[in-house]
Amino acid sequence: MEKICVAVRVRPPVTHDSSSGAFWKVDDNRISLHKSHGTPISGISYAFDHVFDEGCTNSRVYELLTKDIIHAAVEGFNVENQKLQIHESLERGIFVAGLREEIVSNAEQVLKLIESGEGLHLETKT
Repeated sequence: MEKICVAVRVRPPVTHDSSSGAFWKVDDNRISLHKSHGTPISGISYAFDHVFDEGCTNSRVYELLTKDIIHAAVEGFNVENQKLQIHESLERGIFVAGLREEIVSNAEQVLKLIESGEGLHLETKT
């Protein structure tokens, strides 16, 4: 299972924010709040997987965080290249032939369903 990545992006200060004079300082993957004269405010420092400063572009965030996820989703979509049979009936509405719907009512049932799906998951080298 992939780990969760947490990223933050510092926005430029808004005019009504600047009255306190405090500012966020980005240092690698850490962000800390500093007083206007540059002294760090004790206890207000946080670490994340990625921290983007106010000069970071949307393109940079996309390249580092989103691009691989989107490509993986696209590559994994209908990997067997089979045509899906989509049907519609009065009883079932719109449905895909060969698929089934699982109704769950609690977290335990959700976890069991995820586990059964992971058991069917197959990874091979290309």
